[in-house]
Amino acid sequence: SAGTADKWGRAAGRFLRLASSALRLTILSCFAAAYADTLLGATGYKMAGDAPKMRIVVNFDREPDVKWFLLRGPNRLVIDLPRTRFALDAKDVKPRGLVRAVRYGDQGHGSRLILTGKGPFAVDKLDVLKNDDGGGYRIAIDMSAASEREFDEALAKLAGGGPQPS
Repeated sequence: SAGTADKWGRAAGRFLRLASSALRLTILSCFAAAYADTLLGATGYKMAGDAPKMRIVVNFDREPDVKWFLLRGPNRLVIDLPRTRFALDAKDVKPRGLVRAVRYGDQGHGSRLILTGKGPFAVDKLDVLKNDDGGGYRIAIDMSAASEREFDEALAKLAGGGPQPS
C-alpha cells in the first residue's frame, strides 16, 4: 500500500542521512588524526640550577625549528616553535632559580615557550641537539644572571638583526 511505501521511504531517507553523517565524522577524524601527527611533540622539560646559573632542557619527538628573542618589562626569553603539542608535567615547569614563570602554548600559526626571569639574564647558549639515544631532539638553554646593561645590549643586538648566540 501507499502508506507502507511512504514509511519505507522515510526510513530509507533517515538511514542515508545517518550513514552520510557517520561517513563525514569518520573522514573528519582521519584528518584530525593526521593533523595531530604533524604537530611537533614537546615530551619533557627539565630545569636545573639556581639564581646565578640555570640549564633548561626541553625534549621533542623530532627536530624543532627554533627562533628566539628577548623582551623586557619583565625580562623574558621567547622561543618560537612550529605548532607544538605540549605534553609537559606541571611539576617540571614549576619556576625556580633565575626563572620566575614558564608559559607555553599555541599561537595559531605556531607555538611559543616563554621564560620570564626574576631579573636580567644572559642567554649563554641555546642549542638544538639530537638526543644521544637517537630518539628525538632537545633544546638546551644555558642562562646566567646579568646586569640590566648586559640584558639591554643583548636585546639591542638581537633586535638589530645580529646573530642569535648558540
